[in-house]
Amino acid sequence: MDNHLLLTILVLPIIGTLILIFIRENRVSIIKSVAAIICGLQLWIIIQLLTSFDKTVSYLQFAEHINWINLLNIDFIIGINGINLLYLALAGIVFFTTVFISWRIENQQKSFFILLLLLNGGITGVLIAFDLFLFLMFYGLTLFAMFILVTLFSPQSANFQTGHFGVKALVSFCLIMIGTLIVNNQNPGFGFNLVTFAQNPGLPANVSNAGFILFLIGFLIIAPVFPFHSWLAAAVHETITPVSILLLALFSQIGIFGILHILFPLFPGHAVQSAILFAILGLIGALYYAFSVFSISNFKKIVLYFAGYLNAFVLLGLSALLAIKFQTPDAAFTGLNGAIILSTASGLITLLLLLLPKAYQSVIKDDAINGNRWQLKFMILLVLLAGLGLPGFLIFIGQYLCLSGAFCQISTRIISIFALSGLILIGVQFFRIIRAIIRPDNRFDFFVKTTEIQNEKIIMPMIIIILLLLGIFPESILKYLNQSIDNLMELLTILR
Repeated sequence: MDNHLLLTILVLPIIGTLILIFIRENRVSIIKSVAAIICGLQLWIIIQLLTSFDKTVSYLQFAEHINWINLLNIDFIIGINGINLLYLALAGIVFFTTVFISWRIENQQKSFFILLLLLNGGITGVLIAFDLFLFLMFYGLTLFAMFILVTLFSPQSANFQTGHFGVKALVSFCLIMIGTLIVNNQNPGFGFNLVTFAQNPGLPANVSNAGFILFLIGFLIIAPVFPFHSWLAAAVHETITPVSILLLALFSQIGIFGILHILFPLFPGHAVQSAILFAILGLIGALYYAFSVFSISNFKKIVLYFAGYLNAFVLLGLSALLAIKFQTPDAAFTGLNGAIILSTASGLITLLLLLLPKAYQSVIKDDAINGNRWQLKFMILLVLLAGLGLPGFLIFIGQYLCLSGAFCQISTRIISIFALSGLILIGVQFFRIIRAIIRPDNRFDFFVKTTEIQNEKIIMPMIIIILLLLGIFPESILKYLNQSIDNLMELLTILR
């Protein structure tokens, strides 16, 4: 079993999808139970991967390498290192909790859980694929499943917004596909093997420039980074909360993962040379999203723009690669650690924030019936403070490491200081929200249909505990990253 754990978690959602297709639509309890079992088994296997992972080596673990399409030199290659293992853990948590959050959605339950498992299979494949063709195949499946979810669970009046998302998804896929074909065409003997490409970059300058730009824009669209964010704003606002969770907590992190997993290993020289670009994009995004959070009252939109702010901070962490040009790789190492930790932690905090309106409704109801319920209010306050970067939570560790890496060069230091000023605006808005929760008023729109979210009182404490424990003991997560980032740093330093 240990030799096929990755293959098992990849196949499980595909099997689950096929099972659900043949279950009658009125057998809702069976449909939900199958989805819960599939996602639960996946999460259990991911826990086994975490406990069995060897933190002292940098090579791929639990790898499967099968000759697939010999004519095109395409292989089926999956494996994990410390970086994609953390994203895999995030995916496992998000999918498992989303099943229970969505337990009582009103319409098209069978379609929802089929698409949930289909998206699960796509994202799992994206995270563990080490063949570019295989990555592209699962990336297309992910975009397709997410587009159908957004379309089905948005009102008909939002056809333009869902179409906007579909166009951006298609553009992202086409850019990455063209980039893949360009890279493969220059080195057909390597096939699509990502590891071989990373070790033998050898692309002509013009081809390398084109490939880097195509992959970068393709991933930034999905991240999404300003100014490519408009599709996400429309999609998140119009769709139901469980789909919003999938979009913000997981789907948008695929763009950051693609930069780390595909872009940097394939184009190490361009990654270092473009570090200042990441800093500028991070600054613009941080200020734009901070002003957006400060100026609106709809809580769902606040969470959307706050997630964008965290992603902008991730880009500041990536900008620490500039330190490699000045022979201070330790700063780049720190920034990469921070970017990965903040990216995964932002997925969890976004999930919590999107559950907060339902918890707030429970507070209002309990206040009216039983008097103050300070336990639930305290939990809501912890979520908001954790999002702001309260020391002791994982978000703080990620932000600190991103800033620490970026501060080592004067240019990125100045940019980071200006970007950090956006946190003041977000802090003011979050403290307004805290006041509105302690003393309920109508300043903020916390509306959510009660059927959209279930089991939030169980899920929220569990994720808060995860963020708190990892924030207090960050070495437990850094140990998974050290060897993989060392390996990536070697590529960036030698091949730049």
